Amino acid sequence: MMAALRVRGPLAWAAVALLAGCAAGPAPKNHFYRLQADAPEASLETPVFPGIVEVDLFRSDALAGERLFLDRPEPDSPEIHRLPYHYWVDAPTRMLQAEVATYLRAVGAADRVITPEIRVEPDFVLRGRIVRLERVLGGPAPGVNVELEISVVRERGRQLVLLVHYDEEEIAEGDSIEAAVLAFNRVITRILERFVADALSEQARAG
Repeated sequence: MMAALRVRGPLAWAAVALLAGCAAGPAPKNHFYRLQADAPEASLETPVFPGIVEVDLFRSDALAGERLFLDRPEPDSPEIHRLPYHYWVDAPTRMLQAEVATYLRAVGAADRVITPEIRVEPDFVLRGRIVRLERVLGGPAPGVNVELEISVVRERGRQLVLLVHYDEEEIAEGDSIEAAVLAFNRVITRILERFVADALSEQARAG
């Protein structure tokens, strides 16, 4: 009878690790998603902010600014979960900065819309804060919750032009992450539409 082959030392540990990896199967695949607002249906006849608007980087708390998806197990739950293997393509603070700037350019909200990297003296500065950017499970149907604060300051005289708060919910068309992303994008579009309408209303009131 042939004697059993015994392997000792580092080769033995490598063989054990290889067998363990085969038994566990392939590592889970990472998935990446983008926040993206729809283009405005029409543009303004005259800018609501005459001059240059600089869209600053959005702020957030530590969790809301992460690239990992955040889940709330129930609508009223105080607990937030990170969802492994599902990521935004960039930090939400940077994605929202880019989407706000793109939308305001497209709608004609100002003569020029820039970000701080351009290094031009602006007439107005738009700042935002992400309060919530969460997928909500449980309840009558899965959905998302987006809560943002946005302010606009006139640089000359440091005058507060607009301060608004939006807390929007949207039911997702299914319980998949893809459905949640589409719901997030619908909410972001709706918030930007409301922001432009609020800016017009404030302009008319002040006017």
